[in-house]
Amino acid sequence: MGLKSYFSGFSSWDYIFFHEDILLIFILIGGTIVFFYHQTEKRAVINSLLLLIYVFVNILLWGSRASNIGTDTYNYYHFFFYPSQRLVGFTAVFELFYLEPLFKVLVFLSSRFQSYAIFLFTVSIIINFSLYFFVRKVTRNDKYGSSLILFLTIASMFSFSSIQFNIIRNGISIGFFLIGFSYLFDKHWGKFILFSTIAFLFHHSILMPVLLASVAMLKRIPLWAYLVYYFVAVGISLGGYGIHSIPFWQDLGLDKLAGYISLTETRYRVGFRWDFFLYNTFFLVVFLVLRRNGSQVYLGLLKYFVLTSGLFFLSFYIPFSDRIGVYSWIAVPVLLFVGSSVRFKEYRIVAAAITLLGFYAINRFLLFYMYM
Repeated sequence: MGLKSYFSGFSSWDYIFFHEDILLIFILIGGTIVFFYHQTEKRAVINSLLLLIYVFVNILLWGSRASNIGTDTYNYYHFFFYPSQRLVGFTAVFELFYLEPLFKVLVFLSSRFQSYAIFLFTVSIIINFSLYFFVRKVTRNDKYGSSLILFLTIASMFSFSSIQFNIIRNGISIGFFLIGFSYLFDKHWGKFILFSTIAFLFHHSILMPVLLASVAMLKRIPLWAYLVYYFVAVGISLGGYGIHSIPFWQDLGLDKLAGYISLTETRYRVGFRWDFFLYNTFFLVVFLVLRRNGSQVYLGLLKYFVLTSGLFFLSFYIPFSDRIGVYSWIAVPVLLFVGSSVRFKEYRIVAAAITLLGFYAINRFLLFYMYM
């Protein structure tokens, strides 16, 4: 019995909770190994091996899903992949579809195999291995913490499954953006621009976090100024205003955003989202408690989180604002990992493991709440 037949009866929520169960197993096994071997040479080898196993499990899980798992998965098959199978020339895909250039290339090349599974596996490989290279880069190949724990913390986000199957282009672009952002920590602006460009060519909306990440690395602007912006954005959103109030998005060429703003028939809840506001603000308080002035990387990440959260709040009156919210949520697990590692430097791996377990519990509860 193949994976396809095993998962044939699964719904999107079945996939999400199945992944959560697998994730919990890796958290418990990885946490136990890290706890007992964190001061030995074996830790790095075991850590790397478990990380690769988890990455491949993710690829198999999300790459083998049926075409009805996730809105984007279904739409991409009927709107892009199926029509592209009939295209003769490579340039035809650029003329037929309104998609970002690199995603057009991905659709066209994978469609040559006449198998949607090839496309899904390719997307899953790109997303998960970009995250793999990101966590390895941040931890300096486990020299400054466990890349396994960081990856598992990222996977514990309640929006992680959505990145895998529901906002596919976003998921790919986020992976490349994070790699570029990690180079920005070392002031390698050239590599930041390179990976940000790749991310932009997969999904144009990544331009917003790219610009905000650049602003966040400006040392001359103090943290308190960002916090003022945060609560000003909250006040504006509470008053019923936001980016939907700006009339010229179409003129800026941001057609996708303009389309969301003009969308009237949708079941998505618009208006000020207290649940999202409280979620982001809770973690903002946690990050301020964990903050230490000596870590410029942590401070830059914190400023980025504040900036993207403010943008998210100003997007509450647009359908599918959570697609903008994911740009702030992706910073949460990284900040928790870096913050706990810096705050408890002598026990950084144990502290990160405990933080991972707590973060998983919070997000598992939120997933259950959303399901109910």
